[in-house]
Amino acid sequence: MRWLTAALLLLAFGGWMRLAMWRATAPVRYHKDAANGFYWGTEVLAEGERRGGGEWQKFARGYYGLYDSVQRMYWDGTYYLDYPPLRLAVAGLWAKWIRAHDPGAVEISPETTWPLRLFNAVCELASALLAALLVGRGSPLRAGMVVALIWLNPALILDGHGWPQWDGWLLPWFLAAALAGQGRRWFGAGVCLGAGALFKGQLLMVAPFFLLWPLFLGHRRGTLAVAGGALVPAVVIGWPWLLPSWPAVIWSALLAGSAVWLARRTVCGRGGLALFVGTFAAAALVSAWLCGGSYAWFEIGY
Repeated sequence: MRWLTAALLLLAFGGWMRLAMWRATAPVRYHKDAANGFYWGTEVLAEGERRGGGEWQKFARGYYGLYDSVQRMYWDGTYYLDYPPLRLAVAGLWAKWIRAHDPGAVEISPETTWPLRLFNAVCELASALLAALLVGRGSPLRAGMVVALIWLNPALILDGHGWPQWDGWLLPWFLAAALAGQGRRWFGAGVCLGAGALFKGQLLMVAPFFLLWPLFLGHRRGTLAVAGGALVPAVVIGWPWLLPSWPAVIWSALLAGSAVWLARRTVCGRGGLALFVGTFAAAALVSAWLCGGSYAWFEIGY
C-alpha cells in the first residue's frame, strides 16, 4: 500500500510539474515546432481533399499521397517536409482534431497543443517505467528512484512542455529495444528500433550499437534478427508506398522465400518466423524498386 501511495504521489507531482512548466514558459515559449507540425498536418488533410473519398479514406489517401506530392513539387530536392511516416501521421491526426473543433483554423493556439503534450507525457512515463524494468529489476527502491529520475527530469519536462517539441518520443522505443536486447530478444529489439525511427529518425544514430551488440556476444543470427526486425515496421506502415500492386506483393513473396531458403542453408540455420518476417520485409524493399514502388517517404522523411 505504501508503494502504491508513493507511486500515485510521484505521478501526480510529475503531472503538476508539467502543467506548471507550461504556464511558466508562456512569455518565452517557442511555437515554431508546433506550428510546423500543424502546417504539415493540414497538408495531409488538403491532399486528402484533393483525392476525395469518405472522411477517413480521405485522410489515408492524403497521408499516403503527401510524400509523392511534395517530391513532385520540390523537384530540386529542397524538401521542407522532414517528418518520418509516424510523426507525419501524428501531425495529421492532430490537425484533423483541431479542424473538427474549429473548421476554419489556419494556425494553432496554445490551448490546442494539449493532445501533443499529453502524448509527450505518455512517452515520458513509458520511458520511466521501461528504464525501471531495465535497471531496477529486483529492487523496488532502485526502480522507484529510476522512475523518479526520468519522470521528474527537468530537461524532459522543459523540452516536452515548455518548448514544446517531441524529442521524448524516441526514448521509450530506445529503452524497449535495450530491454529486448537484455533478454536476447534480438528481433524484438530491431522492431522497437524500426518503430521508433518512424517517429524520430534520430534513433537511427544508435542503431549500429544494436547491430554490434549480438555480434560481440557471438550471436551472428542476432545481428541479422535486429536488422530484419528494424525493417518490419517500415514495411507494415509503408506497404502502400512499397507494394502498390499485386505483382509487387508476389515478387516480395518469391524473393523472401528464396532468401529464407538460402539463409537457412548457410549462415542462419533455423530462424523460424522471425527470419521469414525479417527477410520478407527486406524483400519488400527490393520489390518496391523492381515494381515501381515509392521511396519518397524515406528520401523526404529522413
